[in-house]
Amino acid sequence: MAGILDFLVDDLPAWDRGLLDAHRISAGPVHNVRRSLELAKRSRRSPLNWVLWNRRRYYEGLIEGFERALEWHERKHRHC
Repeated sequence: MAGILDFLVDDLPAWDRGLLDAHRISAGPVHNVRRSLELAKRSRRSPLNWVLWNRRRYYEGLIEGFERALEWHERKHRHC
């Protein structure tokens, strides 16, 4: 997950960076994606994220990406 300095030097919007990071992390086992999703949800509630809107947008994109990946895994295994 991105650090505070990453938002200052990155060309991607925070939401897109979150989606991209979720895509990379989601390539691993499903239990890691679920654990990362729970961690991201807890991190999103941090007081620092209420002050730094870019961090909040990053976590929103990250969570959206994890949720989409888990939905994809469910659909994939439902049809098997």
